[in-house]
Amino acid sequence: MKKITTSTMSIFLDRNDILRINILENVEIDIKEAIKNCGAIIEAADNKRSLIIVNTASNWTITTAARIYFVQENVFKRTIAIAFVTNSLSSRLVVNFFMKLHTISLPMKSFPHEEKAVEWLKTFKE
Repeated sequence: MKKITTSTMSIFLDRNDILRINILENVEIDIKEAIKNCGAIIEAADNKRSLIIVNTASNWTITTAARIYFVQENVFKRTIAIAFVTNSLSSRLVVNFFMKLHTISLPMKSFPHEEKAVEWLKTFKE
């Protein structure tokens, strides 16, 4: 299990073949970080299509340019489904805004607890 850490995320493929992305506490993801993070995500997934779970920290932000980059970048083309675990109001607001603003043609859902997110992702296993 290879773990990659950037200044805003830690990323690894777990034993269930779910790519886990943990957003670190008190970070702002700008365009430079988005570019680094997309490369790290693709590398951690061995350039394969993946189920992704994003665990959001309680205090983080993302710039408009970074948000657009994530949507346009190849990460989503290599994604089967994505689950967000949002354990705070601020994270939930950011994730809900992201999901409503960017209509991406892949299954996306937000969960308050990781267990339910993992269960949901497993239904998309190829």
